[in-house]
Amino acid sequence: MKERLRNLLENSYSPTYNYYVASIIECKDGKIFEGVNVETSSPASWNMC
Repeated sequence: MKERLRNLLENSYSPTYNYYVASIIECKDGKIFEGVNVETSSPASWNMC
């Protein structure tokens, strides 16, 4: 699992804060979801959460 997370980090994008995040969630039914953070420096997105 750790190696899989390290590979996911390659898709994370954080040029401003250099805070790279990857996550893997496995549900009770066995489904697996993967995700990474993608940072944007656009002022239009600053009010989005």
